[in-house]
Amino acid sequence: MKLTIIIEKGEGELWGRIEHVPDYLSVTCGKNFGEIERNLRDLQDDYVNNEGSAYED
Repeated sequence: MKLTIIIEKGEGELWGRIEHVPDYLSVTCGKNFGEIERNLRDLQDDYVNNEGSAYED
């Protein structure tokens, strides 16, 4: 599965979010793209292991 990460530049930091994940909006900030990617991966893993498990068949 491919996910689209949207990066926005704020004052002194970058903001990132994952597009098109139903019922979940993951948002994080960081100093560079790598930090945002790591943070979003951690958020996505946490979601799948906790809240997302409610959607399993």
